[in-house]
Amino acid sequence: MPTCRWLAEPGRLSPWMDWRHALAEAAASGSPEAVEWCLSRGAQWSLEAVCAALRGGHTSLVEPALVPSPHSRVASTPSDSPPPPPAPPLLPLPPLLPDAALAAAAEGCGLAALQHLCGLPGAWHDRRAAPWSRAAILAAAVGSPSGDWREKAEWLLAQGCAPRQDHPVMPVLRGAAPLERFAWLASHGFTSLGGDPGPLQAAAAAGNTPVVAFLLALGAQPLGAAVCAAEHGHLDTLELLLQGREPPELPEPVETGSGGAGVGDDPVALAQAAARSGSVAVLAYVVEALGVEQAGGLGPELFSAAAASGSPEVLAWLHERGCAADEFAWEEAAAAGCEDALDVLSGTACPQPADGGPYVLAARNGDLRTCSALLRLGLPLGPPDGSLFARAVWEVGYEGAPLASLRWLLERAGCSVEWAAAEEAQQVRTEAGWDDVLGELGHAGEQQQGRSWATEGPAPESASEAGWRASSGEAGEVAGRGGQAEPGPSGTGGGPSEGSMAGA
Repeated sequence: MPTCRWLAEPGRLSPWMDWRHALAEAAASGSPEAVEWCLSRGAQWSLEAVCAALRGGHTSLVEPALVPSPHSRVASTPSDSPPPPPAPPLLPLPPLLPDAALAAAAEGCGLAALQHLCGLPGAWHDRRAAPWSRAAILAAAVGSPSGDWREKAEWLLAQGCAPRQDHPVMPVLRGAAPLERFAWLASHGFTSLGGDPGPLQAAAAAGNTPVVAFLLALGAQPLGAAVCAAEHGHLDTLELLLQGREPPELPEPVETGSGGAGVGDDPVALAQAAARSGSVAVLAYVVEALGVEQAGGLGPELFSAAAASGSPEVLAWLHERGCAADEFAWEEAAAAGCEDALDVLSGTACPQPADGGPYVLAARNGDLRTCSALLRLGLPLGPPDGSLFARAVWEVGYEGAPLASLRWLLERAGCSVEWAAAEEAQQVRTEAGWDDVLGELGHAGEQQQGRSWATEGPAPESASEAGWRASSGEAGEVAGRGGQAEPGPSGTGGGPSEGSMAGA
């Protein structure tokens, strides 16, 4: 709690902080103190918070929110007066207890607590619940981490729940020993997944090869599963999906469906997913299994996907095999925040972007280490019109950079600024509910970089501007001006050189 209170002090939390989600996290933790603290900050009970508490088995936290409680002054009421009505529940739920709450209880609570909640007024047994809703509650029980999951499932069967051919199985995949749980479902009539590829994709992403084999036997369609296995680096699962190798021994009983192993995916997307995994073994296997041509060739898209993994080993492996690269690899590596990968790009002479995009991506992440690495490697800070800084303040469709990143761009990197554009970006940022970073900066950069060109004359061109001009083909023009920037309006121009900042 001390950390939570420190974070809640003025200026530390995002202005769009939604305390409902914080209450849900507190309820999931089971801490009464955390729950009360969130409520004191203005949070209100919601179905999300109730379900979070029930999934954690914390029924005592949420029961006052679900059912009416006795009036606090009943004991002092005269005996000849009728007692006051009970206080309403804290959570304005509909008359029927939502199935989501019962499913959460089936997942996280013990059998006795589940039976108690199902006995509350408005629970599903008091109405004709939809068969799919009952199947979802049963699936939550079968996927429960509690040791009495089988007892809960048997009790729910006795209440009229039953597996369906379109049975929701994602909760089962989240449970411990999912293969045992699927075998139980199969023994109670669940023998087909229908056409839903989601469960197989989830099992492949988790690298659970036995469950993948089991779901294939149930008729699961392999569409997308190989990409999930490749992107998460699960070679064994990928081999099963691509080659149809001998699956692990399956539990009985199970009927073999119409599904089977096979790629079922775009081979180019599969190769790029393998590159994003950061595993040389997975990428080498996919390229060999598909063939270079079917995998889309060793081109810039594959190299950029590898850069997104942040794996210098994968980048080096592709470079050694002649894979082409372009400037987008820098953006992917900067977003991943891997300095070693950036060093590989520099060492392989990967073309550098001229617009400063990698700085913007790293700045939005608050990743000053990556920003410093980009500066050290000599990446241009974009054109000298100040557009990079304005993009970092706000760009439609993206999050704004935090104050520390913007301060770094100004004071450490010597980023050029056009304050009119920055103020326009700040206005949009403020309207979107973000903080006023320019107000916090106090236009410190304007005092540092801005100058009256009429009185002071042209300022020496910064190394960042020189780098941009060199990368954009204007190096000759700069040399013809004696290495000096053209005069411009106040608020643009020089700053500390990249060399001096890299050494700082």
